[in-house]
Amino acid sequence: LMTAPARLRTGKMSDYAMHWWTEPLEGHRLLSGLGDTYGFSSCNDVFLDQRLDIIVLENLAVNPDGSFDAAAGVAAAAFRSAFSS
Repeated sequence: LMTAPARLRTGKMSDYAMHWWTEPLEGHRLLSGLGDTYGFSSCNDVFLDQRLDIIVLENLAVNPDGSFDAAAGVAAAAFRSAFSS
């Protein structure tokens, strides 16, 4: 239940499920937990099929999406590396 996307009153499915975003990244099943407060942000990306968890912690207030962008970059590099052999 905690990771299941919610159905809105309109009947449309949401990409959000009790703190976790569930939208896939480049075809990979992903649970993404984001958080921020004054001057800090975090991202916890869990790629379910690959059993890969990427955690990024930042102490910058400049770009609140920075930790998400960094985690996506690490994931892209990991997937390129895993499939290039």
